[in-house]
Amino acid sequence: MDTDLHAASLLELLDWYAMHPERSTRIRPTERCTLRRLREALGRRRLSSLTDDDFVGYAQARRRGHHADDAGQLRGPCAPSTLNIEISFFSRIFAFARRHGWPAPDAACIEIARARLRGDATIARAPRRERMPTDDELARLRRVLARDAHLLLPLEDVVEFIVCSARTLGETLRLRWADVDLGRGVVYLRSSDHVLGPWARRARLTLDAQELLGQQPRGEADTRVFPFAAASMTTAFRRACLQAGIDDLQFRDLRRLAIARLLQSGRPVREVAAVAAYSKLHDLRRYMDTLVPA
Repeated sequence: MDTDLHAASLLELLDWYAMHPERSTRIRPTERCTLRRLREALGRRRLSSLTDDDFVGYAQARRRGHHADDAGQLRGPCAPSTLNIEISFFSRIFAFARRHGWPAPDAACIEIARARLRGDATIARAPRRERMPTDDELARLRRVLARDAHLLLPLEDVVEFIVCSARTLGETLRLRWADVDLGRGVVYLRSSDHVLGPWARRARLTLDAQELLGQQPRGEADTRVFPFAAASMTTAFRRACLQAGIDDLQFRDLRRLAIARLLQSGRPVREVAAVAAYSKLHDLRRYMDTLVPA
C-alpha cells in the first residue's frame, strides 16, 4: 500500500475498503449508499483527525434533511432507525481498517457519538415488527398467486417455500443447487450471491420444503434454484397483496409466520432452531408466546 496512512483522508480509506478482497461479504446496496453519503459529508477530512463531533454532525444533518450530495442537492430527512444502522456500519468499517493499520477512529469514538445521538433521539432502534398474515389473508394471497401461475415469475413457489422453510427472501433467492442436499434434508445458506464459505449456516428442511424443492426444474450445480431478482419478486409480491386486498404485508412476515407455526405445532425448540438456522436457542424467545393469527 503506497498511501501514507497517517495523512490519509477518509475518502482514501473508503476506496480501500470498497476494493479489499478480505471482506467476508460483499457490500450491500444500502451499505454502498451509506458509503456514498459518508464520502459526501466527510470524505476530504484527514482520517486521523475525525472525532465524535464529526459523526454526530453527520447524523444530525442527515436526520434533518440538511445533507447535500455531490451535485449540491439536499437529501430528504433520514429515519432514526436507518441512521442507527449507519452508525453500526461505521463501527465495522473502522474496526476492519484498524486491523490493517489505518489510523481509523477507535471504538470509543463511535460509542460516544452513538450515546450522544441516542440522547437527542437522532438515532433509535426500529420498532419490533410483529405482523403475520392471517389464515384468511394467506388464502386470498394464494388464490391470486394461483391465478397468475402462468406468469414467468415463480412467485407462488417462492412464497410457499418461505412459508414452509422459514427462509428469508434473500436466502431463498441466493440458494443454488449445490447448496441443496435433499438426501440429508438440509440447505447451506450463502452470505452473498457468490460466497459459500466455511462460515455458511446450515438449515434443516421441513418435509414440505423438501417436496417443493424436488418439484423445481433441476439446473447445474452453480445455478440458482429461483433465478430471479429480489426487486422483481418484491414488486410482484406487493402487486399480489394489493389484488388480494392485503395491507402492509412483507416477505419477512411470512418467515415470522413459518417459525411461529413450527413452535405452535409442538416441535422441539432445538428442531425449530435448526430449521430457522438460529445458532442460539434464545433467538427464538420472541416467538415463544406468539400466537398464529386465526
